[in-house]
Amino acid sequence: MGDTNRLEWIIFQLLVTSNSRTTDLLELIVMDRLLPIVAGQSELAGGEIWRESFLMTEKDQRYVSQNIVRINPNYVPPALLERIVREGEGIGHVLRASGTSDQRQMIRNGWRRTEEIVDLFGQPYQLSFGEAGWIPFKEYKLIFPPYEQCGAHILEYFNPDMLRRTMESALQFTVKEGELV
Repeated sequence: MGDTNRLEWIIFQLLVTSNSRTTDLLELIVMDRLLPIVAGQSELAGGEIWRESFLMTEKDQRYVSQNIVRINPNYVPPALLERIVREGEGIGHVLRASGTSDQRQMIRNGWRRTEEIVDLFGQPYQLSFGEAGWIPFKEYKLIFPPYEQCGAHILEYFNPDMLRRTMESALQFTVKEGELV
């Protein structure tokens, strides 16, 4: 493993094991603001909401992650639910802007081969960023106190290419007389 591959692996390990706001970490990694794109949203039997979304970089519109979420409206604060479900805002952006506290319970994380990609029901799933090989992911539950039950069950797949592109961009910077050029 070369130094670049080792660095990529370390950064992705930090990402998939992080138990904090993923969107904030992703924005730091890609050095850009992320835009949430809701690809689909529907109500499931029992009142839960199924949502598929992407995070894309603002500047060059590249996919950073693809997210599958089951939301239980009974355990999400109404103001958050309004912004996330009805207004289509990104969960990470809403949490950051509102200052809402949450608890995260990691279910699983790691790397999956393209042919092992599944949704929250364990069914085969197709990613839009079309990477071959190993895909980093994490699956976790969000709990919003004072509720004790899961408000959102999230499965995130991360585009491995996002880090290579970021590293290429970072290498283009040079230091000249104490300023970034």
